[in-house]
This record gives sequence, C-alpha cells and structure tokens, in this order.
Amino acid sequence: MEECRRSGGHRREARIALFVYMLFFVALIPATSFGGSAMTDLGVLPGKTESSAALINDAGQVAGWSCDVALCRAFLYRNGVMTDLGVLPGGTMSHVSGMNEAGQVVGNSRDPALFCHAFLYTNNAMTDLGLLPGGTTSLAWAINDAGQVAGESGGHAFLYSGGALADLGALPGRIYSRAYTVNNTGQSAGDSCDSSNACHAFLYSGGVMTDLGVLPGMKNSHAVGINDAGQVVGKSCDIFNNCHAFLYNNGVMTDLGVLPGMTDSTPTGINDAGQVVGNSCDSSDICRAFLYSGGVMTDLGVLPGRTTSYAAVINSTGQVAGDSCNASGLCHAFLFSGTMIDLGVLPGRPNSYAAAINSTGQVAGDSCDPSGSCHAFLYSGTNYTLAVTRAGSGSGTVTSDPPGIDCGSACNAIFAEETVVTLTATPDAGSAFGSWSGCTPSGNTCTVTMSKARNVKATFVVPNPMKLTVARVRQNNGDGAISSSPAGIDCGGTCSASYAAGTTVTLTATPAVSSVLTGWSGCIASGNTCTVVMSKAQSVKATFTGPQALTVKNSSANKGAGTVTSDTGGINCTGGSKGVCKASYTYNTQVTLTAAPDAGSSLMSWSVPGCTGTTCAVTMSKAQTVKATFAGPQALTVKNSSVNKGAGTVTSDTGGINCTGGSKGVCKASYTYNTQVTLTAAPDAGSSLMSWSGCIASGNTCTVVMSKAQSVTAKFRKGP
Repeated sequence: MEECRRSGGHRREARIALFVYMLFFVALIPATSFGGSAMTDLGVLPGKTESSAALINDAGQVAGWSCDVALCRAFLYRNGVMTDLGVLPGGTMSHVSGMNEAGQVVGNSRDPALFCHAFLYTNNAMTDLGLLPGGTTSLAWAINDAGQVAGESGGHAFLYSGGALADLGALPGRIYSRAYTVNNTGQSAGDSCDSSNACHAFLYSGGVMTDLGVLPGMKNSHAVGINDAGQVVGKSCDIFNNCHAFLYNNGVMTDLGVLPGMTDSTPTGINDAGQVVGNSCDSSDICRAFLYSGGVMTDLGVLPGRTTSYAAVINSTGQVAGDSCNASGLCHAFLFSGTMIDLGVLPGRPNSYAAAINSTGQVAGDSCDPSGSCHAFLYSGTNYTLAVTRAGSGSGTVTSDPPGIDCGSACNAIFAEETVVTLTATPDAGSAFGSWSGCTPSGNTCTVTMSKARNVKATFVVPNPMKLTVARVRQNNGDGAISSSPAGIDCGGTCSASYAAGTTVTLTATPAVSSVLTGWSGCIASGNTCTVVMSKAQSVKATFTGPQALTVKNSSANKGAGTVTSDTGGINCTGGSKGVCKASYTYNTQVTLTAAPDAGSSLMSWSVPGCTGTTCAVTMSKAQTVKATFAGPQALTVKNSSVNKGAGTVTSDTGGINCTGGSKGVCKASYTYNTQVTLTAAPDAGSSLMSWSGCIASGNTCTVVMSKAQSVTAKFRKGP
C-alpha cells in the first residue's frame, strides 16, 4: 500500500514514528520566544503534544504537522499563529509536503483505512485533488509558485494544474512512476520503476517523459530535486544500494562523487544556481554534509564537539541548513553561510534538527527532548560578521572558537547573534603577541559577543628587533618593487621593517615593465632574490635599470642609400645622409641590426668595431650609437693614351669599359663600391702596350678596387 507521507528530513521518519506511539498528552502550548533567543518555539495545535516543521517560504510562513499519541494534523504558521489545516472529508490525519511563495500548501490526508488523498490548501480551504483513473489513493509531493502540484496516483506520476490531474505515464518498459518535484516552469522530475522495483529517474518537460538513465555501474536512479533551469539532482545506486549523487544537465548525468574517506553520497536539494547539497557517508554510516558548487564537492565540516553532519536544504543564496551530531546522537541544527553556525535548541530540548530554509536565511525545524518529543521552531536570528586584522612589527595567526576565523587565510567569519567567540593569537617564530583591541582580553585570548558586527585587532611584536632598510636605486628611469619573507618589506610603500635577531630575511625584487634588476648590495644575491641574516641592523640596495637608447645613423657616401632594421623591432631607418633613428630596449638586450643597401648602393662600413658584413650586433648595456654608411656607385675613368701613334683597346671584365680613341681616348663607367675591376689592354696590329698607371698591372691586364673614384691610363706605342 502506498505510504501517506514521505520523509521531510534525513531522520524525520524515525521521529514521526515515535510521535505516533508516544503515550502521553500535553495541552496546548502557545508559541513562545525564549530569553531573546533567535529560535522561536512554534508550539503545538490544540489537543496535540508535538509539532514538526517541514517547510518555510520567503514570507516566513512555516508548514508542518502537529501530533498527539495517534494522529497528526497539518499546520500553517503565519503572523505568529499556528493554524490547523484540517483534513479532507472522512479523513483522520494530514501531513504537508510542499508550500509555495503564495502560502499555498500541499500534502496528504488519510482516512481510517489508511487510504490517502492529496490536497491543496489555499484561501483557507483544503481541496481534494482527486485520483487518476483506477487509483485508490493520491499523494502530493511538491507545488510550484504557479500552483502546479507534482505527485502520484494509481501507480503513475501526475501534474495537477488548472483544477485537473494529468497522468504523466511511465518510462518505456516501466510500470510505475512518481513525480517528486516541480519547478516554476512546470517541469517535473521523479522516477519510474518496473515490476522488480528497478527504477530510472525521469524529467517531464513539454509533455515528454525523458529517461535520465543511470551512472556507470549502477542499476537504479531516483530524482530528488529540480531547479528553474531544468537541472535535476538525484542519486544512482548499485544492486547493494551503494549510491552516488548525480546532477543531470543538458542531457548529461554527472557523478558528483563522494567526500574523501566516504563511500556513498546522497543529495537533498539544489538551488537555481546549480549548487547541490547532500550528505556523504562511510560504510559505518558516519556522514558529512557537502556542498557541490562549480564542479567541486566541499565538506561543510561539523559543529564543535560533533562527529557527523547532515545537510537538509539550500536556499537561493547558497546558505545551507542541516544538523550536526555527536557520537551519542545529540544533534544541533546549523546554518552554513561560509562557516557553520550552531542554531542552538529550544529550552529543555537538547536536540534540534533543521528541515527548511528561505532566501532570507530563516530556518524551520524541530527541537526535541530526550524522550523524542519535539516542537517546531522558527530561527530568525541575525548573523553578524567578525573581522580580524593583524598589526605590529611581528607576525602570527588568530583562530576562533567556534571555528570560522583562521587568520592567516580566513580573517572574516559570520556568527549568529549573541554568539560568544573566543579568539586565540599564536605568534610566529621570532615574534610575540602584543595586545588586543575590540574585545575582552585575557593574555593570548580574548572574547567578543556578537551582538553586532565586530572588528578585532591583534598586534604582534618583534622582541629586540633589528631594523632592515631597503633602498631602490633607479638607473635610467628604471623601477621595481621589493617584498620580503617573512613579511614586513613592501617597497614601493614600506621600505623598512624590524625582525627578531637571527631571522633570515629573503628579499624578492620585481622589476617594473621594461626595467630589469641589475644588482644587489648588502645581501647574498641569487637572481631576483637575496638573503640577509639579521645579526645587526642591515641595509640593502637593489638597482633597477630602465630601457637603454639605441641611436642609428644612416650615413651616405657618394649618394649611397639603404635601410637599417633591427631584429627586435623599433629600428627601421632610412634617410640618406641625414637619416637618424632611435629606439629603446631593455637593459642587456642584444640587438642585431641589418643593413639593406638600395639598388646600386652597398654597405660601406659600420661604426662599431667587430661588425662585418650586412649585420651588426650590439648589447644594450648602455646607450649605444651605431652608424651605417652606404656608398653609391664609384666612377672609373680609363684613358687610352698613344705614344708614337701606337693604338689599342681597353676593356673591363665586368662590362662598362670598351675604350679606343688613340691619343684622345677617354672612357668612363660606374661600379658598385668595392667592386674589383680587371682591365685588359689589346694592342692593335703593329702596336704594343707600353705601360699602365693607376692600377695594379700584370702584363696586358691590371686590376683596380672601386673603394673610391679611380682613374687608369693605358699607353700604347708603335712597334714592339
């Protein structure tokens, strides 16, 4: 037979069973706020002895049930009054299972034969949602803000909308289905099972039921929640009921894994940001609450003195409510908002359990006495931030009890109103604790009551300090910063600090853009770091050198021209006889210049010793000036001279000269700078070459190098 009620918390079924069989009766207890506590006792319905809160909306309305020894009635708590929602005609008891922001409540009403009908409570009236064809019972599990209800009847999931039940059917090859949750777009999620109770989670959207499948190696899957983006969270289990939480998004089922040392994980909720909460347990059923966000499962820890924790719900801002228990089963409800806050208990009831949370951080749940008799509570406490700062010449850490502050890294934490926080200062080696401000001190500890936001300062000092002074030397507009380990130097701003005698301080230089560190003094240097032992007051200098200027002069000889470029960019220098170009380079950069002569020109020379050919490398250890001289064509004049009417012809091997002309023969041609030209004299018949001048002669040939304008004379004479 279908159950009339599903668990609203991780141990709620056991507690409700205890409610049903309790053998005592207490008269009406009005709602009471105890001693300024943030936890309000919601009391019980008339004639009932216990109450349990299951739901809360953003208006602070709480829904749950209140029971006597045998029967329970659903209630809605609003404006300080607990209202009995009643039962459907013929019914004897009722429970709630869902509530929306309008205060509409859904649940189930049971008759004496244990048959249930789903109900919708709205406008102070309980409406029977009816049955699917062939069904004998119906169960409502969730309601969205549009008043659509998800549930089950006659073995099939349903969606109630507009006054009618719609049968969602079952997955192919499955017989049964149950819809456990519905989002504000009308999408629903649940599971669909075969005759052997093998189940697959489903997503119902747009009239189509989609099988979400199972995780690898698993047999079953069950949906637990859905957000307005259509992301579904649930669990997938093997044949031994070992389960992993999953997140289904855009057609993909992702295994959320387990916490370290744990074997199982089960989700309990998801918010619209896709954050998932749940519990991860080991084989001995020791569990820890988790928050899955951004692809990472985080252990939320436990309350001080507790060994386990259970997450029940998460709100739209990522706050988590649950409870944390010790080895004896004594539990306190918690609110996790970056740190785990103990919500305490109602007077005379040493246990508390959180069941629901709204977007403002109000928490609803139960607080129970040792016999298991519980009262619903509403926690509306204000939470305050405690901010810790550290000051002084020394260093150390500050921690808190309850946990939250670990400064070091976590110097801000949120604590519930009126929480008494004890801070403990622990100095680092070479430091000592100095003083507190903003709290009640007692040596290395101090206490603060969180009646408002608090700021506490812990001052650490250095006994018998030695002063370290750091100076920055800026060459050629160089710049940079220097920091230290242990902390103290941050130069730029703070260029001196005191350290305990014997402390080894490591300084790190960080050059500014286009600057480099070119030297340390007063310490043992290793690249951009240096170390100094504080055996006395110490002074350290770091030299930062800025960019070095490279000037390139493009010089012309005999109308030569060309272009000089650099391999690192910056120089692209033309300009003939007046071309001057400049660029700046980081200190010690090697710049290679390349000369590209124009047509008819050639590179005549570089001004830098050691530069040959068309390239010249220069290291920017200082400002540098380089001149490249381009030479234009050089004129070669050949005179063909005659003695005693001798005659002949002079030609050149490179072309250009073909000189005849007797006693007045003069020929000219131009050649690229430094070209070697070989001239050949060919006497006419009856003549001979008498002599060469202006070249290096060898018989009838002579050579000349065109490093300048040249003039060569060949004399021909008559006769041999």
